Amino acid sequence: MAIQNFNRKGKKGSKGKKQQFDRKDYRLKVTRAFEGRYGILFDLEINDVKVYGLRVCETSDGEAFVGWPQHKGKDGHYYSHAWAYLDEEQTKDVLNQVAAMLADEDEEE
Repeated sequence: MAIQNFNRKGKKGSKGKKQQFDRKDYRLKVTRAFEGRYGILFDLEINDVKVYGLRVCETSDGEAFVGWPQHKGKDGHYYSHAWAYLDEEQTKDVLNQVAAMLADEDEEE
């Protein structure tokens, strides 16, 4: 079963142009979140498919975003091995779930 999570608009592979994607309705649930050696890590369930090892990253402007799991290739570049387009609203929802889970963890200690 193939899951198509986005539709591209415009030319494929056009350099220097920001690609636009159609919004998809996902069921998003953060199943685990913790502060590790490399920042805040979490696992995300997208329509019953679990993705492990996502990160909360920050832009130079201080805006948070979801960092998808990556591996380092033999050429030294990093490649995402899981990815789904999340619009701004979905990203905020996921980041709020992570923050709530971390807050609950702090209360338990």
